[in-house]
Amino acid sequence: MKVLFVNPPNKPFTSRQLLIEPIDLLSLASYIQKLGHEVKVLDMDVKRMMPEQVMICLQEFLPEVVVIPFDYHVPLHTTESIAGVFEIAKQAKKLKAKVLVGGKIATYFPNKFIYPGSPVEVTISGEMEHALKELLSMDNWQDKSLSAIPGIAYWNENNIKQSQGHHIFNLNQLPIPDRRLVDLADYINVRSLLSSRGCSMQCSFCATPGFWGAWRGREPQQVVEEIALLVNNYGAKRVLFLDDNALFDKERMRKICRLIIEQKLKVNLGCLAALNLFDETIMRLMYKAGFRWIHYGAESGSSRILKNVGKKVNRERIKDVIRQTQKIGFRVRTSWIIDLPGMTEKSLDETRELILASQSDEIRLHYLALRLGSRLYNEFAGEVPNPPSQYIHGDKPNLNATAVEQFLLVDKVNALIAELGNLGYILIRNQRDLAKLNRRSNRTKKIVSLCPLRYDLGWG
Repeated sequence: MKVLFVNPPNKPFTSRQLLIEPIDLLSLASYIQKLGHEVKVLDMDVKRMMPEQVMICLQEFLPEVVVIPFDYHVPLHTTESIAGVFEIAKQAKKLKAKVLVGGKIATYFPNKFIYPGSPVEVTISGEMEHALKELLSMDNWQDKSLSAIPGIAYWNENNIKQSQGHHIFNLNQLPIPDRRLVDLADYINVRSLLSSRGCSMQCSFCATPGFWGAWRGREPQQVVEEIALLVNNYGAKRVLFLDDNALFDKERMRKICRLIIEQKLKVNLGCLAALNLFDETIMRLMYKAGFRWIHYGAESGSSRILKNVGKKVNRERIKDVIRQTQKIGFRVRTSWIIDLPGMTEKSLDETRELILASQSDEIRLHYLALRLGSRLYNEFAGEVPNPPSQYIHGDKPNLNATAVEQFLLVDKVNALIAELGNLGYILIRNQRDLAKLNRRSNRTKKIVSLCPLRYDLGWG
């Protein structure tokens, strides 16, 4: 079959200075390509294409199936972008293409896409590979055949039908993503990879365990083969592990690092990891292998709040890990959710004190977003829109979940930013501020941000 994979346009478009290749979509498309289907990838966000402009691509390729993963792995799309998904689906239907949607909203609220007259035939819950493979093997999508595929939803007669079960995909069956499916010149000069899925940490604000399940990783040899290809075929100087928790299996990371060293791959590496998994011996080996940047989700400076949300670390350990990681030679980014439930003025002050005391190289201040599938979403579901905004980069509080008035919360954040400014931090409030950074000398710059930060700041 001819299958078009579409990364829909964000609303507003995501800044080009932030965008890495849509590795989740590329991975899915490459798997389907490996099965023998003819695939094409259209990244409408980076191309700044409006939904109504998709017809040109549709007419050129004439796909039989259009696949739209929305809020799948990389959470950059705003909820307002859903209207664009429908416009793309409507255009595809004019050419009689079948349309299916995956991702978090499709998983938890399939009724947003599946209803009488909708241009979307099928939604896929959770991981998309198995269901997509089965769907593409069928000539007709009829009730009897669809009902046998786990984890999908579709309209039948007078209601939505949702098939039971969920297929857990073996990640070692995935090919190395075919990055020739996009123009890498459209993206920032950091290549990305996904070496694992899921997380077993169970933090209450996080959607990853509910959506992807427990942590699973690709074999070390496969991971290093992909890094080697990026270095040797694409001239990659920086490669980012976009896994939610790259250090969950320490022995696996040790093997990855040893293979990189054995193969003498010259590349700077970055990753995201949990603070409680810090191991000095492994971190030093990672540095030897080329790791230079890491993102820790610190979230709060209050040990009480940390315990409440399920973080397996206390405030003193956070400060200690950040300092040890910097001492090894890593550039450290930390993220902090400043309005977690139960936050009081005291715990907010504790967060301020810890941020000032630990002084990570990059500080990202967040307001809480209720992510579908998270425990906090389930707790607050009756008090928010259905579904709530899934955008994690909002610049103001989304709900009143703390004992601190929102105006006071904002005032305290502004006061913290002023203190960080006195310590030499550069404030990034929006993408215009980010564009002003002198990238040639930003390795020594400290940054505090209220908006998304690019992944190529100061580590190679």
